[in-house]
Amino acid sequence: SSVQGLFGLGKLLPWSAKVEQRASLPAWSGLTYDDGSGPFALDKGTVEHYRQSLDLKTGTVSTDVAWLSPAGRKVALRYDVVTDRAHPHAALVRLHFTPDFSGKVTVTDAIDTKTGRLTQPAGSGHAGATQYLDLTTELPGVTATLASTLTGPVAAATSAVAPDGGVAQQIVLDVTAGQSYELLKSVGVAVSADLDVGSPRDRAVAAAEAEARLGYDAARRDSDAAWAALWVADIGIEGDAALQEAARASMFALFASARDDEVWAPSPGGLSSDGYMGHVFWDSESWMFPAYLATAPGIADRLLRYRIDRLPAARAFAERSGLRGARFPWES
Repeated sequence: SSVQGLFGLGKLLPWSAKVEQRASLPAWSGLTYDDGSGPFALDKGTVEHYRQSLDLKTGTVSTDVAWLSPAGRKVALRYDVVTDRAHPHAALVRLHFTPDFSGKVTVTDAIDTKTGRLTQPAGSGHAGATQYLDLTTELPGVTATLASTLTGPVAAATSAVAPDGGVAQQIVLDVTAGQSYELLKSVGVAVSADLDVGSPRDRAVAAAEAEARLGYDAARRDSDAAWAALWVADIGIEGDAALQEAARASMFALFASARDDEVWAPSPGGLSSDGYMGHVFWDSESWMFPAYLATAPGIADRLLRYRIDRLPAARAFAERSGLRGARFPWES
């Protein structure tokens, strides 16, 4: 749940001073199914089939489940979760389900603060099919907003109770055995470090609602095309399937951690890890830049721009230190 540019203050050890660390967003992908006997969970009822996969070509996490609820009602669930590569402030969660019973089903779209780290809720709201949660950190002026729009077979979502300062909304459906139903959660996220015009709240809400208007199929076409442009580059390895998979997984982690339309440099491990607190080290130029240069030169250009933009400060730092040239910090 990390996002570039969102930092808070936290302790590395209980007795240490607080330092800047990359903060984690609340969980934005929650879209729960409930037939009246409790929300779907792997430790409730009976899981008759379960498969989850990550498609490296499109960045899509898909989950297929056959579930017998505590009430003895069977359902086939399919979740697809994707961050939209073509629309950088947006993400999608699609739930497709087919019940083997007729009755009422409640689908709840929640933004859950339990997974947030170094962020605190700072306000929320709900209007129509869209809800939002404002966030703040201990760093002055660092704010963010998560928003989500819930659409489905019925016209409007209603606000629901959410624990721990989060937000939730839900849709109640009258379902028929054997029929399939689809709901879409469109997510928007914006942080104050973005250079876009407008407040994080306005931008996050606008991104969520624009993604909802676009719809799942159209959004996926755009996002998949953006990923395909990156995967023109590849590393082919013959005779070692495991090494081939590891190479492509590493390329995916690199691609997912930076873009060619924003000036940023990834920390060691990129967004795949909170190691090194999200700080930018010389690792960016030494280890990640060469791979970007060979496979995604537009992203490589942005990594260099990150340093160039900080060059005046680095020259001033060198001068204050009695040195010539530029002195960059060990981490930034």
